[in-house]
Amino acid sequence: MPTTAEQLHHLSAEQRARLAARLRSKYDRKDTSEPIAIVGMAARLPGAANVTEFWDLLRTGDSAVGPPPPGRQGDRPGGYLSDIAHFDAEYFQISPREAVSMDPQQRLLLETASDALHDAGIEAGSLAGSRVGTFMGLMHDDYGRIGAEQGHIDGHFVTGTNPSLAAGRLAYVFDFHGPAITVNTACSSSLVAMHLARQSLLLGECDLALSGGGNLLLHPDSTLMYEQAGALSRTGACHTFDASADGYVRGEGVGAVVLRRLSDALVAGDVVHGVVRGSGVNQDGRSVGLTAPSGEAQWRLVSGVVEGAGLRAGDVGYVQAHGTGTR
Repeated sequence: MPTTAEQLHHLSAEQRARLAARLRSKYDRKDTSEPIAIVGMAARLPGAANVTEFWDLLRTGDSAVGPPPPGRQGDRPGGYLSDIAHFDAEYFQISPREAVSMDPQQRLLLETASDALHDAGIEAGSLAGSRVGTFMGLMHDDYGRIGAEQGHIDGHFVTGTNPSLAAGRLAYVFDFHGPAITVNTACSSSLVAMHLARQSLLLGECDLALSGGGNLLLHPDSTLMYEQAGALSRTGACHTFDASADGYVRGEGVGAVVLRRLSDALVAGDVVHGVVRGSGVNQDGRSVGLTAPSGEAQWRLVSGVVEGAGLRAGDVGYVQAHGTGTR
């Protein structure tokens, strides 16, 4: 059975316009139930320089786990990006001196966001001054710690290494005037960023949104903390839901998607990679431990999102679970 995205690709311009009109009549502009279209995407991940290579990696089942690349601190195997140093500062009108003081996570987010817009067929310059929202998930600040320890601090260091400015950096460089929010909710940061982007679009705060996140393993102490907590696998592989589970493997990566309301995407004639039917956020409250989940809280969240999307549990054909692979 063809997916919604595949069906949309075969619609004529006239059919798209009629469908968009029906959507707009069905979903009031303040209605928070209209689907959100993913119209552009880009990523850099271990063993994959782009989304196509990542799909090939998933299809073949190859492992991208290996030793740290030359020049990195630490020796623990993980999923590493091969090149985080190269950055075309001139393209983004950033001076070489400022680029050196920028966290590579910020640099990679700039490049990946630019690639995602290109994938969407949108010239970044055409969006200057418009209501584009940027919502990025970012957790670690290894680069700032290394710079402070080595005494490499200058006037650009504050804006270059503060995780809260990652989304603001994109809004500044591309001249976006919508909300710019960096989210740190630990492992769920990028997912919560997507949720906030969806809400912002549905509330009319922005007309287009960039959502994504990044993670780099630069300081050995951050890995040591997880090791001391007993969260990391000694075998260098995840065995989630298996009796041999002994922890997880840390990894790097950066990704970004371009989002519109589905009706707006149809009017624009966008290629729709996928549709976000719903999203939700909650907290587990007092469970057996600060980092341990609550089955009841998660059941309430998932059932609420499915109901809010107008679906039944039986309509869901694939479930991805976040599991650290610990006993």
